[in-house]
Amino acid sequence: MKQFSLKSKGRLIKSNNGFFQQALQGDLGTLDSCLANELYLRTISVNVGMLESMNEKTD
Repeated sequence: MKQFSLKSKGRLIKSNNGFFQQALQGDLGTLDSCLANELYLRTISVNVGMLESMNEKTD
């Protein structure tokens, strides 16, 4: 079994943490984009519903 020095272990942990942090930031960006799109579509849907309701009242 290969032995790592404490310094090497520290570097490895720091490297892994950086990798995971970048991955999480990317995932967070994707989630943010998806939520923004969902909010946009729901806003449009609500606006269309209100316009239809207003149109029915004027008929």
